[in-house]
Amino acid sequence: MPAIIKVDDLAMSYDDQLVLEDINIGIKANSKTAIIGPNGAGKSTLLNCMLDFLKPLKGEVTFYGKAYKDYYKKIAYVPQSSSVNWDFPTTVLDVVLMGRYVHQGFFKKVSQADKSRALAALASVNMTDFAERQIAQLSGGQRQRVFLARAICQDADIYFLDEPMKGIDIKTEKLFAEIINQFQRDGKTVIIVHHDLATVREYFDHVILLNKTVIGQGPVAETFNEANIATAYDQRIGEIYGHIN
Repeated sequence: MPAIIKVDDLAMSYDDQLVLEDINIGIKANSKTAIIGPNGAGKSTLLNCMLDFLKPLKGEVTFYGKAYKDYYKKIAYVPQSSSVNWDFPTTVLDVVLMGRYVHQGFFKKVSQADKSRALAALASVNMTDFAERQIAQLSGGQRQRVFLARAICQDADIYFLDEPMKGIDIKTEKLFAEIINQFQRDGKTVIIVHHDLATVREYFDHVILLNKTVIGQGPVAETFNEANIATAYDQRIGEIYGHIN
């Protein structure tokens, strides 16, 4: 099966410091792909380049052969919790409805169908009772659920999530894992920056190991091995063994 998302010869720098180089990636349709690597490996930067939030030094990213600007309506994104201004005065329901703006624009009146879709998305993450609550009043795990509901409401083909399971309780993590599985059952493609080596085999079928360049990529069973992990994390496997077993 050919790749539907391609990253070709991408490089990125901050203040003349190269943070990504020689990035070549292919992601297949209907896969669940984890992007893993140590702190400072460039995982979130790679996502931001793929989503056209950052302009790389060089390289190309395509979705079904199209540039992001020609395919963005079918791409949903869940940002890192730490990157969001949670003090913005808005309700949970309004945040979830933002998932519909990509289809209808910001200034079109919300339809009853859109509202029903948003409420269904909230129900899927067990947040219906919080629909009229201010987003600033929620806990970290609840906020992550709301942003996942926004992505669900968008009804995209491709989902990018940046460390969605970081700092949440195990109940919420299992809920997220099940929703990601449902995405796959529905024919969606999921790419997640992930921090927990212990759950890579459980939650994903493909993996990209990154440390400023691609150390390895492919099916988890073939690629998530001791040699690639040790190279990506620049450590002897014995030092991180407890995190993957």
